[in-house]
Amino acid sequence: MERYAHAIFCDDIRQEVGNKQSYMGVYISEMILPSLPFILQKLCCQVSVVTPIERPFQKLVFRLLKDDQVIGEKAVASEMLGTLPDSPHAGPLHKEQRILTSISTFLLLGLRIEQPCVFRIRVETEEGEIKANGLSVFPAPTAQDT
Repeated sequence: MERYAHAIFCDDIRQEVGNKQSYMGVYISEMILPSLPFILQKLCCQVSVVTPIERPFQKLVFRLLKDDQVIGEKAVASEMLGTLPDSPHAGPLHKEQRILTSISTFLLLGLRIEQPCVFRIRVETEEGEIKANGLSVFPAPTAQDT
C-alpha cells in the first residue's frame, strides 16, 4: 500500500454527539463565487494522511497553499507519530487494516480572494511530499462571458 492524503473542503465542520463530525457545504473540486474580489467568511479543510502500519511517519507537516503561497502549516509532534488512536474502537480497526491515519484541520476566516486561485494541500514526510486533492476557486460566469 502506498501512502496517500485526502482533503475535504467545506464551509464548516461541526463536532456532533457520539464523536461524529458533520461537514457542511462540501466542495467537490470547485468553488464558484458570485464575483471577484470576494471575502470568504469561513472555509474549512480537513486533511487525512494514511500510511501502512509497517511504515509509520517519522516526520509530518501539513501545509495549505493558496496557489503557491503557504497560508497554513501544522507540524505533528514527533511523540504523536506512529501511535494508534487511544479509542478502544479505533485501535483494532487500524490494526486489522494495518494503517495509521493522521488528521489535521485548517480554518480560514475572512480570506480575501482577489482573483481565481487554487487551494492545494501538501503533506511533508521523511520520504518526501504527498499531494492531496485541491480546490479551484473562480467567479461565476457573467452574461458577457457567455
